[in-house]
Amino acid sequence: YERPAVMALSTRSWLSYTYQGRFHMTPMSYEELADVSAFSSEQCPEGIVAITDGSLRIVTLEKLGDLFNTTMLPLSYTPRRMAVHPETNHLIVIEADNQTYPLAEKKEMEKAMNEGEDSKEESSSKRRRLQGGKYEESNGKKAKEEKKDMEEEDEDEDEDIDEEEQAKLKTFLGELYRPAAGKWASCIRVVDPKTLETVCVEELGNNEAAFSVAVIQFGSKDDGYYICVGTVKDLVMSPRKHSGGFINTYRLVTGSSKTELQLVHKTQVHDVCLAMTQFDKKLLAGVGRYLRIYDLGKKKLLRKCENKSFPTTICTLDTKGSRIYVGDLCESFHLVKYKPSTKQFYIFADTTHPFYTTSRCLLDYNTIAGGDKFGNLLVTRLPDSVTEEKEEDPIGLQGKFGKGRLSSAANKMSSVVNYYVGEMISSLQKTALVPAGPEVLFFATVMGGVGIFVPFQSREDVEFFSHLEMHLRQENPPLCGRDHLSFRSYYSPVKECIDGDLCEQFSALEYKKQVEIAEELMCTPSEVTKRLEEMRNRVL
Repeated sequence: YERPAVMALSTRSWLSYTYQGRFHMTPMSYEELADVSAFSSEQCPEGIVAITDGSLRIVTLEKLGDLFNTTMLPLSYTPRRMAVHPETNHLIVIEADNQTYPLAEKKEMEKAMNEGEDSKEESSSKRRRLQGGKYEESNGKKAKEEKKDMEEEDEDEDEDIDEEEQAKLKTFLGELYRPAAGKWASCIRVVDPKTLETVCVEELGNNEAAFSVAVIQFGSKDDGYYICVGTVKDLVMSPRKHSGGFINTYRLVTGSSKTELQLVHKTQVHDVCLAMTQFDKKLLAGVGRYLRIYDLGKKKLLRKCENKSFPTTICTLDTKGSRIYVGDLCESFHLVKYKPSTKQFYIFADTTHPFYTTSRCLLDYNTIAGGDKFGNLLVTRLPDSVTEEKEEDPIGLQGKFGKGRLSSAANKMSSVVNYYVGEMISSLQKTALVPAGPEVLFFATVMGGVGIFVPFQSREDVEFFSHLEMHLRQENPPLCGRDHLSFRSYYSPVKECIDGDLCEQFSALEYKKQVEIAEELMCTPSEVTKRLEEMRNRVL
């Protein structure tokens, strides 16, 4: 890259360099290095020679400018959900694909296809040998001419047969890789995160597909953790129909030679189970639009409590204390209270507008962040006026005068943040990207993009970056001519969120424009760049 860079060695190696007009300080995803020096050769024009653990190594730097390092494990089907086993720290990954044959059926069909091709080649070669021997016995010019005519006829026949066989083969391959709607392939995979290797795989038969997973420790039995998997049989997406749902209960049996999943029992339910989690040492599951609590039984799970008041389908579940946070597939979030004395659920708060939930993250006791299928981020919060006494009051919340209009909840959650990302958010997680760093909201999109939402720590930062964003909207419009504010407000007006990608474009502007914007902010261009670097280095 022919640009100077500085490397700092410590318990974690850091690389400081300039890339695309920006200053980057990135930690290296490598072992601890004792000493380094620049290295260049024909095979490695830009490299580093380093000493680590008593060995000499030559290292090349790749993907400059990328903030994340990834390691991949190829899977058989599309991953749907993931859970962590507390005892072994293994990852339990469920996979499912629609209109796909399972791997075992694919291998059988490919084997049958190969056997058919082999038999065809054997019969063709045998016929040619017989015909060749017959004509070798005859003598004379006439016999040779007849042999030539017969070979031409055989070639024409072979071409016709080949065309027919190829047409059949194409049809067969089309049926092999594109089966009818309602054909599912699914499995449960146990992965060791340290080595990123598959420990065991459990294929689901009978045309079942897995959609939810949870690791539960039941209070009635103190014999370890159970893995509960929600499946559905013969599911057709549109028009939606199926042959019933199931909750499979497994044990992770770890032996001296291998680790495997052991099926304990199978519980049939009336609808697909899209969400489940542990609650009060029991299984809390969303079966269709029903919220239920199950306990462990000898032959199946035992239903202890349920609520049927949710609008469409429960897709997400979170718990904190005795409060349950329910995400509906079309109607945003609901806050539910569980009364152990009466074994009842009741909804005491919900939102005011629809939200097609695809992901969620619990930020604190009263705040939830969620993403929908249109690419919007929503942060909603329960008002401080809803106190614990009001939440626990059975008369004010469950009585006739405590309910809202149109059978809704008595209390409403208010929207805090609205922001249009542009891609459907498939996952949200609150985490810290560096040790002892501030927590950020990490998100991943359906197109493979990843990003973070960073909370501001002072009012001064909010005012500075909001003014910077306002000036960049005017001085650096998009190439397509679309207004930036209308884009970020595609479905609902953008609220309490600043576009960091737009602010990062300050370094790519002409110096004259940088000076103009910096003067409006009462600082210099270098100070603006420094503020951007401080914000970036605070979390990365």
